[in-house]
Amino acid sequence: MIASSDLHLTQEDGAPPTTLLAGSAPGESGVSVFKARFKGGAHFSATPHQHLVWFVLSSPVRYDCRIGDQALRHEPATGSLAICPAGVASAAHTRKSVDVMVVAIERGTPLADVLRAQAADVREVGKRALLEAGGRKEISMMVPVVFMLLPITVLFALFPALSTLVSLTR
Repeated sequence: MIASSDLHLTQEDGAPPTTLLAGSAPGESGVSVFKARFKGGAHFSATPHQHLVWFVLSSPVRYDCRIGDQALRHEPATGSLAICPAGVASAAHTRKSVDVMVVAIERGTPLADVLRAQAADVREVGKRALLEAGGRKEISMMVPVVFMLLPITVLFALFPALSTLVSLTR
């Protein structure tokens, strides 16, 4: 999948991360996907032979990153991405559990199209999660309507008729 003799992916305990997904689409040349879960911390270092696009899938955690001679300490948002260019020494470390998705792209593959497709997929997952949460909340939002507003509305509709009937029977 990710072709590099010096690629190192480890968890805090030194074990490799749990692979959740790995492979490439049929007929897709030069693009492969790797999704992993790191428990207790993540450590990555490599001089990749392919461009690596990292997507952060878990809640924000602080990362210490290095690409070439540039170093950065930051806390990227969920769904953000980082690009490690081919042939440039890169490293990232965090001390918390994280889920990441890595897209490896051969040199010469149209990067813009691949990134657009990946971003659309991430947005679609977010939309699906919002729709599912909305569906769950819909039921709980109906309880006040049925047990509070509906009886009051019926009372307002029936009170004038009942008061008229009572006054006519006297």
